[in-house]
Amino acid sequence: MAFTVHPPTHTRWLSDADIHASTDLTGKTALVTGATSGLGRSCAAALARRGARVMLGVRNVEAGARIAAAIEAETGCAPGTVTVGLPLDLASNESVRSFAKDVVGKCPRLDLLVNNAGVNFVPKAFTPEGVGVIAQVNFLGPAALTRALEAPILAAAAHAGVANVVHVSSVTHRYASIPSVARFLTQWDAGSYAATKLANVLFAYECHRRWGAQGVRSAAVDPGAIYSNLWDNDRVFSSPPMRAILGLTYAPPEDGVAAVVTASLAPFHEATKRKGGRDGDGDGDGDGDAATRLRFYARGLFASRLVAGCAPGLRDELNDGVAQSASWHLNYYAWGIATLAVSMLDWPVRACSRGRFAGRTAEVRSSPASYDEATACELWEKAGAAAGRVARGKEMLVG
Repeated sequence: MAFTVHPPTHTRWLSDADIHASTDLTGKTALVTGATSGLGRSCAAALARRGARVMLGVRNVEAGARIAAAIEAETGCAPGTVTVGLPLDLASNESVRSFAKDVVGKCPRLDLLVNNAGVNFVPKAFTPEGVGVIAQVNFLGPAALTRALEAPILAAAAHAGVANVVHVSSVTHRYASIPSVARFLTQWDAGSYAATKLANVLFAYECHRRWGAQGVRSAAVDPGAIYSNLWDNDRVFSSPPMRAILGLTYAPPEDGVAAVVTASLAPFHEATKRKGGRDGDGDGDGDGDAATRLRFYARGLFASRLVAGCAPGLRDELNDGVAQSASWHLNYYAWGIATLAVSMLDWPVRACSRGRFAGRTAEVRSSPASYDEATACELWEKAGAAAGRVARGKEMLVG
């Protein structure tokens, strides 16, 4: 890993409006998973509006075709701009490999991959390989897909100077831990939703370490508190009282997607500015810093110091045998209560102020656990195995 990367040294507030308005994706190809509803659908539409050819990675191809046609009608883009390939079931490594093989055959260059699909509140179940379903769908499936699409992603970076991989994470990654990759993948409680969102960040950073020298940017993003169909699978959250509360306090997907779109567009925006002779990231740090900086995006109150700067790092008590101190527990629960309050205030504050407050995206530090390079490397190798890649010397070849 000769490509040296580093966490951000300070919070970088970005201009979403500038990045969204000035980034042209004409001639570029993007793939968005989980695109039949919620954030995925909104993200696919936003990318199509900016000129990208967009592929939808979905399980139900008939529903995907309807969504593709609807996005084309909404955005006014030409027929065939938004397409659907083979069914993509992230719960099946075989489906991931088949889907990726089809994409590689049809698309020699993939400029942007948005790993958005995810699940929560599902019955306890495991894949034939013994991986918990939440860990498989939220982490291993998307990570294997990324590994399997290495060739077109690197080809796009070589052609245009930059390609981008975006991994949708969550604020919940800040209170998760992965003491053992084997336990994370095979034990239901260890492979919780929060742990999978931490794994997304770890993998995003490892992807940047591995491919960054070749022009690939890889980032994770916390979209904030979103009112989507993810909540429908839980008996409590899908009840009428809770649905009403979530509907009033959580952002609709078309608003919540802003941070995901910013994370998707930022490297292309920076590349355009470099061609114009301006700083790569717009904050005076220059292109070198833009290329080597590990990126975690959050928006509004979720990017505030209260949430992004005060989360306690976790240690696994079973792993190191050391119990957390009373002060750690006090900090942990205080932070948890504050973050819960933020989740219910972020959208109302933004809506009432018409975006004047809590309306901007920032690059912030992620959880301390997300910078664990050993765990990130192991997750990378597990993803490679799931993608059907085997190590031979220093090369990774498709098996």
